[in-house]
Amino acid sequence: MSRCPFEGRLRPLTQIQQTANALQQSANSSSRNDRNKNGNNVQQPRGFWGKIGMDAFVDWVTNPKNYERLQPASKTSGPKKTDIAKEISNYVKSMHDVQWSQDVVKTKLHYAKLKYNQAKRIANTLEDTMDPKKKAKIRETVLNLCPAFDRFDAVYSLIPAKEEEPDENEKLQPTPPSLSSQMDDERPTPGSSSSSVSHDRSGDPTLLNDSPPQAFDNGEETSANVVSDVAIEGRPEIEDHVAQSSRVNTGEPPQKRQRREDSHASNLSSELRDDSHIEDANRDDPRREDERKEAPPTTSILDLHARELEERRRSSSAIGDDSHREEQLTPLTLEFQARELEEKKKDLRLRELALDQREKEWFNRLIDSEERHREILNRRLEEMEKESQQRMEAAERRHQEELGKHEHEIEQKFQQRLEEMEDKHKESLAQMDWENKQKLSDMKKLQKVILDQREQELAEKSKESLEQRKAELERNSTLELKKLVEKQQESNSKEHKELELKHQNVLKERLDGIEKENLKKLAKMEAKHQEMLDRRLATFLEEKAEFKQDREDFRREREAFYKEKDEYQKTRDQLLISNTKMKTEMEIWLARASHICK
Repeated sequence: MSRCPFEGRLRPLTQIQQTANALQQSANSSSRNDRNKNGNNVQQPRGFWGKIGMDAFVDWVTNPKNYERLQPASKTSGPKKTDIAKEISNYVKSMHDVQWSQDVVKTKLHYAKLKYNQAKRIANTLEDTMDPKKKAKIRETVLNLCPAFDRFDAVYSLIPAKEEEPDENEKLQPTPPSLSSQMDDERPTPGSSSSSVSHDRSGDPTLLNDSPPQAFDNGEETSANVVSDVAIEGRPEIEDHVAQSSRVNTGEPPQKRQRREDSHASNLSSELRDDSHIEDANRDDPRREDERKEAPPTTSILDLHARELEERRRSSSAIGDDSHREEQLTPLTLEFQARELEEKKKDLRLRELALDQREKEWFNRLIDSEERHREILNRRLEEMEKESQQRMEAAERRHQEELGKHEHEIEQKFQQRLEEMEDKHKESLAQMDWENKQKLSDMKKLQKVILDQREQELAEKSKESLEQRKAELERNSTLELKKLVEKQQESNSKEHKELELKHQNVLKERLDGIEKENLKKLAKMEAKHQEMLDRRLATFLEEKAEFKQDREDFRREREAFYKEKDEYQKTRDQLLISNTKMKTEMEIWLARASHICK
């Protein structure tokens, strides 16, 4: 199991719990105050810290309750890193609607801790400086490296500092490919091979002097490493060693000559270590197996020089250590010098072959790196287009689903209201019929009462006129009853019609109001949907602009790479010139040797 990047020694949980609430409040308040105070001096976070979802990520990581989870006391206890990564990705998705994979979360944790460590090293220098301007500059650089430095420091200051050196993986771990696009804004434009290589290893240009240079990371060579290796192999110091070793001072004492040869041997041994380091790295690279099979076996130039030095030491030890004796020119020494010159010619030829082979390898690596960059760019373009299409399709589907649901709800509500209005209308009609019946019964009762009264009066006046009046009254009453019934029916029909008209008008008014409300709601929904589409289109345009920026950065890197190629051509031309000089010197020495032999 790989170690968590935030793993370390912790204080007991009881001490952390005592300051958890205070730290949470101080972290939130300090972050807000720092944003308000330093808003004019420090730029807004961009690159790694300015991506969508980093605010939620920082909030989760700087929560004191997550100490024990991010910092397990042992490798076996505590939650798994996959569970923590899932939890962080779910939290970021809930806050910003951005989906992060587990690898992205792990790399962001590692990179955030690395940036905090760099900012902490710079912040530790505040105690040594007394100038307020210098302090302000240091504070500005710290916040540029890690904008949420105070929140991270409030959390990680509880962790005791380790006495041993930091892990090599933390120092020289290469930048992961998932964050290469997020760190382009923070990297400087590559002006030379050494600056680009050191930036890729450490993650920040401020650590160039602290981090040791290494030619390989994880078994893969970068283009800048290849240029540096070729420069090491073709640098003019080796030519100086060859020229110094080719000089033969006939009048030089043996002790002085021995010291000179020892110095040459030490220099050549250091160069042999560099070459062996490069050869070991090439041997570990699986891509160089086919080239090693096809390439013919060549002897090393430095091995030949080492053999020459050993032979000279043996000859000097055979002559003796007497400092007053001088070497005398003899035919044997001249033959030995001629052999040395012939061997040097062979060495130069071998060196030219090795340089040509290195040049071929360099061009092949250049072509491979360009192809890889093109493939990466094409993949990123395709992924961004697919994601944008998927997002647009999902938004359209959601909008259609929401519209369907809303229309269905409106229809259901409209039908319910119609049913309610019909029920109310039926109830009102039934009530009106019941009231009319009651009025008719009341009229009948009144008529009976009136008839009884009149009958009593007629009985008192005269019994004779009762019959006549009864007949008349009956006739009159029947006529009046008929007239009253007709009037009542007419009034009832008129009231019924008026009520129906009123109900119809009320229904029309309510339906019109419902339709207006529905149209307003539909307009609001369409406006919201249009705003969502505009926002997503703006985000897509921003991502497209970032991608264009990445392409421009890649173009700049390629131009820097071609500049380094031109420098390599210049160094190669210088080597060829020095080889021609060596050939002329060798011809002079051969002429002198032939003249001496004659």
